Amino acid sequence: MTQNDSLADMLYMYAASAYTLKKAFNTKVAMVTDSGFASILSDLPMPYDYVTTELDDLRADPRWWAAPKFHIFRKYSEQYPWMLQIDTDVFFWEPMMIGTHVDLLTQSIEHGKIFDDSYKAPVKFFQQKLEGLGLTPKDYFPWRPDLLTALNCGVVGFKDPLHALFYATQAMQLCDVMTPYLDEFDEKIPLKKRLGSAMVVPEQYFLQCYASAHNMQVAYVSTKFEHGIPRHYDPSDYYHAMADKQKPKVRRKFRDYVIQSQPELHRAIMRSAYGGL
Repeated sequence: MTQNDSLADMLYMYAASAYTLKKAFNTKVAMVTDSGFASILSDLPMPYDYVTTELDDLRADPRWWAAPKFHIFRKYSEQYPWMLQIDTDVFFWEPMMIGTHVDLLTQSIEHGKIFDDSYKAPVKFFQQKLEGLGLTPKDYFPWRPDLLTALNCGVVGFKDPLHALFYATQAMQLCDVMTPYLDEFDEKIPLKKRLGSAMVVPEQYFLQCYASAHNMQVAYVSTKFEHGIPRHYDPSDYYHAMADKQKPKVRRKFRDYVIQSQPELHRAIMRSAYGGL
């Protein structure tokens, strides 16, 4: 696959995600990015209501790949109550109703083998470093190394914007504290036990710690609320591409969806320097 084809794949995927979100939630969708990617989007009729390049000014080790999410929650949560942060490879195929009693909406809970493979060793590493620094007391930030679950952050929304602000601020503090140890983390934690990054701890595991510390009512995308009563989603209602987006068949589906739903965008991508498939 050529570089241009890779970029075209990404554009189709992002467009399909934004388009399905607008339909499912009947709301505006924004892209927070840097000037490099924004310049690409400016040449195409992408389905975003607005694009901001404020990530140019974000100062964080690039290995903290969720730092932009923390930035967004800290900056926008009070301006846009019940704002949802959604990964660009998440798709909603039909409208979703959220009960008003829910404090926190996340994509799913992760436990069992997923927890063992993704979180166990990284959490232990963080715990040892925090204990050595004397930074585990609850007055610094919630930390529950006894928890054996994490919350998938492909979709995250807080009912109370102050919770969004506090969670993101404390998560970024955790990143700042651990930044000097990232090289050591990369050396000590086998790749298969960290899925390529320490980021799962301050983002997804810490969200579980935060929710537990504040006794939050958590709902998952895998549950639909109708009149306050939860029922399970059909798996076809939403989709998080994650690793599947590397598969040619999945990438073709992104393209085909855009051809059907946004033919003008498809034609623009095909005419552009970003290439076709």
